[in-house]
Amino acid sequence: MTSFPMFSDRMRFPAFADCPVLDSTADPASAPYHLLGTIAENMTVSASPTFILKDRDNVSFALTLRIPPEEIKENLPGGGLDVSGFKKGFTVVVEGARRSGVKEGKAGFVVAPSGSVKIIPASLQRLNEMTDMHDEDLKGTLKSCQACSTQKPKDDLLECQTVGWKEKGHKKDCKVLKSCRDIFPEVQ
Repeated sequence: MTSFPMFSDRMRFPAFADCPVLDSTADPASAPYHLLGTIAENMTVSASPTFILKDRDNVSFALTLRIPPEEIKENLPGGGLDVSGFKKGFTVVVEGARRSGVKEGKAGFVVAPSGSVKIIPASLQRLNEMTDMHDEDLKGTLKSCQACSTQKPKDDLLECQTVGWKEKGHKKDCKVLKSCRDIFPEVQ
């Protein structure tokens, strides 16, 4: 078991084009998957929050959030749903996403219940970089220190961790790690 999701796994984290179409018959026993997309634009103009995302292959697609009818607030953009966490550059996670509106020459879009979509406060590119760093850490007993870039035994990193936290942006990574633990509890 790993302590960080392997975002490089294309089966577990497919590209938009690899997600099944809404009315296809997918095997319910198949492995769970999550569509990831970095928020590029908020395109909300109606009661349905809509975002343009970029997937792992840097292909743009639309995500529309479906708000339960009893929660929609009329005359408010996005139906009044608080989308303040949906910031440009953050990654959206949609479990079991299916493409809708697929027609000749059109890739379609994704519609998901508003409460089922999760946010990771980092771009997909940053998540892939963190996957690579974690993968390297698993290969040996030495770890690269964020503060001084030297290889040290994991037990000797306390003073370097303090510098890494204060000066090297480790605090942002901790927010990402916490989000990943909350969304993917099986990797703890």
